[in-house]
Amino acid sequence: MTKKFKVFISVLCMCIMCSFTVFASSDNGYVLSADDFPGVKVSRETKGNLEFIPMDINENPTVTLSGDKMPRNQIGEPMDQMYFYYIYLYPIVRIPETGEVGTLGLPMAGAAQETRQYLTVRHTPAETAAVYQRVIEDGYDMLGWQAKVKFRFDFITPISWVRMINYVEAVDENVPQPHNPYQTYILTFNSYFQTNPLEEYTVSLSGDVRHFDKYDKKTERVPFNASVTLNTNQ
Repeated sequence: MTKKFKVFISVLCMCIMCSFTVFASSDNGYVLSADDFPGVKVSRETKGNLEFIPMDINENPTVTLSGDKMPRNQIGEPMDQMYFYYIYLYPIVRIPETGEVGTLGLPMAGAAQETRQYLTVRHTPAETAAVYQRVIEDGYDMLGWQAKVKFRFDFITPISWVRMINYVEAVDENVPQPHNPYQTYILTFNSYFQTNPLEEYTVSLSGDVRHFDKYDKKTERVPFNASVTLNTNQ
């Protein structure tokens, strides 16, 4: 075997491996397209009615300060529980012609709901399908959801918190400092379809907050969960 032939074989093998890697990564998860809804007509003329915001598909979850002012009727001694304001889901989409990925600038699932510790939103199969169809009608394929959760650490002395996205990959970190129990935050994370999006599934932020209880004089953990379940009749 000549040296040139060996080099050719090596390059060919590398190309095959690269092609396999690209194919494998593109097949990771589910993609909703017009093929999943044969009765839906894709309108190329009206494409773009929904604001398209380009995004980095590898973007990590982020926690940002909310600029909203604290309502006066909520000011008082902290209750040592997480306080939620909303969980909104924005479609993550792909332009079929270019492959460009982004989000749509309109929340299409979730809800605003002020509650302590647990925030639960449910959408029926009919409600979920209506969202999918609207996205597809506007000319996009759908890859998943970008979730935004607004909350505050309503604790006297929080120390750290553990958070999980869709109940996996727990992250343990300190709460933002200096801590203010009335400061609101927005956590943003991407959730791609890993199971069949035509069946029941959940997008969630969960975990617990470790804090020092001034009454019990000890460190305790308080769980929390904000979730949206789709395609459910429960």
